[in-house]
Amino acid sequence: MKTTFAIRRFAFTALALLAAGCAGTGSPKAESQGAPMSFRAMDANHDGKVSREEFSNAAKTSAFHQLDADQSQFITLDEWMKHAETPDARKHFESLDANKDGKLSKAEFLALPNKETDIDEQFAQLDKIKDNFILPEEQPSRKNDITVMYKFFSRKF
Repeated sequence: MKTTFAIRRFAFTALALLAAGCAGTGSPKAESQGAPMSFRAMDANHDGKVSREEFSNAAKTSAFHQLDADQSQFITLDEWMKHAETPDARKHFESLDANKDGKLSKAEFLALPNKETDIDEQFAQLDKIKDNFILPEEQPSRKNDITVMYKFFSRKF
């Protein structure tokens, strides 16, 4: 099962901001409200590059906040189903709910394996020199880059 709906949306929004040259706030308050993260904010260890793990954590964190519409710090089944793209979305939600309390905590959502998302594919699209890092110079910079990425992130999985 692929959990792509919110994660795909986050990635495209973040890429569009990076390509437009917007710095983003990177602030915890903005992140808690589901705002896209800047390159600087994704670079958690501040080494000037974004690793696959940093990208994954940023994508999942932003997706979590986008899905948590009431900002309760949990994703309810109702919130999940509003964005569902597959017929077995309820079953998938239940499989992610490790403590079976009927809602997903941030920790439960962050534990979602990358193989169940399109995060690795997104990362590969950005890692142009294939060194397992996204460098500032690998950020999309042209309108054509955005068009190509929009087509990639808009497809159904």
